[in-house]
Amino acid sequence: MKRILFISHYAGLGGANLSMLYLICNLRKQKEIEPLVFLPCHGPLEQLLLSNGITYEVHKYASLRTVNRGLLQNLIEAVSRVIINIFQSVIIGFRLKRHIDLIHSNSSLVFFGIFLKFVMKKPLVWHLREFGDGDYNLIFSMGKRLSGWCYSKANTVIAISEAISRYYKSLYYGSNIVTIHNGVDETSIQSKFKHPPLPQSDVVKLCIVGGISETKNQIELINAVALAQIPNIVLDIIGDGTDDYVSFLKTIVRDNKLEKKVRFTGPIKNIGEILYSYDIGIITSKNEAFGRVTIEYMLAGIPVIASRSGANKELIEDGTTGLFYELGNANDLACKIKILSSNTVLRNIIAQNAYKTAINKYTAKTNAIKILKIYNNIANVSNW
Repeated sequence: MKRILFISHYAGLGGANLSMLYLICNLRKQKEIEPLVFLPCHGPLEQLLLSNGITYEVHKYASLRTVNRGLLQNLIEAVSRVIINIFQSVIIGFRLKRHIDLIHSNSSLVFFGIFLKFVMKKPLVWHLREFGDGDYNLIFSMGKRLSGWCYSKANTVIAISEAISRYYKSLYYGSNIVTIHNGVDETSIQSKFKHPPLPQSDVVKLCIVGGISETKNQIELINAVALAQIPNIVLDIIGDGTDDYVSFLKTIVRDNKLEKKVRFTGPIKNIGEILYSYDIGIITSKNEAFGRVTIEYMLAGIPVIASRSGANKELIEDGTTGLFYELGNANDLACKIKILSSNTVLRNIIAQNAYKTAINKYTAKTNAIKILKIYNNIANVSNW
């Protein structure tokens, strides 16, 4: 039984933390690990950890990445973040040294693990789950070179896609990086192919799931729906965002007289239970680090139209398991929507191919097996 310390950079229910939770639960099912989770603050993730019987602690530690506040402020922040992490690692590291076998940092933002590695003299796995600058507008407060040095000191760095791997290899040599695609909890997704057929309808239902933001690019989909001029489609925008940006998008909808075609549902709990009821899932992200929602669509048995960007190119085979459109080209997206909305047979063929790919390659269980091999390889080398 391996005693693993997982360190999260926040306490919310975003993709990084859900992926960590899936990983822990699947490794525990195989009785391979005894987990302890660190959170930097209180938040919604605590309830999920408690309901799954996962031990956690809340400690103050600082992130490697931040928003850009100017050179001087960035420097002050960098120094203060290092001091906080040194102080906490000494206090916590000596207490846990005999109780932890391996440290697993769950985000590119978490460099507290580096300090614990040196204090506890334990191996470190560092999971890189985001670009940072291209998806969350974050910078390296300590600069790219020193940040790259931090990544190089991990025993193994796991990138959730080849796109992420290439990005971080540009920061440092990257010989310790391996790519392991994320896994999605297939048990939380109801599949169209395992569900009684839905009543026939003339309305084609589209959905886009995720945080509503400029980087997720929902505006391109709204413009495409306006351009497509298909009378029998409905688009659900599922998720939340800042009031100002959501209001801006609703103005675009009104200006294009799409109030009867485009609906803002807000976030939907247990979205995996209803995805199968849609006909087409859309991904318009400008730079997707992995594409958890893409895999959820595939597992639900609905065909995907995705931007040809980021990790989307690794998950979808154009014309076979989904359709690509050229990012920034609303006309191309409108064309792809027309193709799928008018062809039920093609939708079903693509959905079946996509489901088979997702269930064989992108489940949480498959992901856990691959990461367990990383743990075991480190164990064989370091004899912990």
